[in-house]
Amino acid sequence: KTAKAAGAAFDIAHWEKATKYTDDTAVNNLTLGGRNLIPNTEFRKGLKSNFFLYPGVSHGIDARGRLDLDTSGTTIRIHLLNIKLIKGVTYTLAINCYFNTPEQVAFRGDDTISPGYEALSLVKSEICYSDFDLVNNTLNREQGTRNIYRIIPNENYSGHIQIETANSNNIRYQYIKLEVGNKATDWTPAPEDVDAEISTKSRHFITTPTTPYYVGDTYTDG
Repeated sequence: KTAKAAGAAFDIAHWEKATKYTDDTAVNNLTLGGRNLIPNTEFRKGLKSNFFLYPGVSHGIDARGRLDLDTSGTTIRIHLLNIKLIKGVTYTLAINCYFNTPEQVAFRGDDTISPGYEALSLVKSEICYSDFDLVNNTLNREQGTRNIYRIIPNENYSGHIQIETANSNNIRYQYIKLEVGNKATDWTPAPEDVDAEISTKSRHFITTPTTPYYVGDTYTDG
């Protein structure tokens, strides 16, 4: 609540109460996830087995760490495998796209290439930028679009998501993130990716370590 004066001269008796109304619907309905449900989306480490490329599609990783897809045909399709969603839960999928944008993002009920899937609706498309890359001794970025999709499954889902771009022979993806909630948050690696990174750095010391050590290292007093 706020108050306003009833006259020019200050007199506490002249003050009257006023109520300020605010529509909090958007805030009350906001849910955030944060955890990336798709592992291996840091493409600098290569394309892992939970990503499947449609026959005829080739790939590479560019200097900015983006997945670079190309085809000798007319359609580029990539499948995000092993997706599991819970009935009635709201999910958000965000994809950074460069040089082109997906024509369709859709569910498939199994890990085959057979037809039959439900397309997702694009709820927002906004400008994004690639990581910096050194070009001609200058730090450069490239502009792209961040496409955001909303998912509320009407049944438990286990299958994969297909991203398709037609009438193009090149597109690049980066920072793919599937999370619980209706708000797309900044990209983060999946928790299992972080755990794997820690385990690759962990070592065992017999004597007091004199070199830098990491979380996960073990020590035995020798």
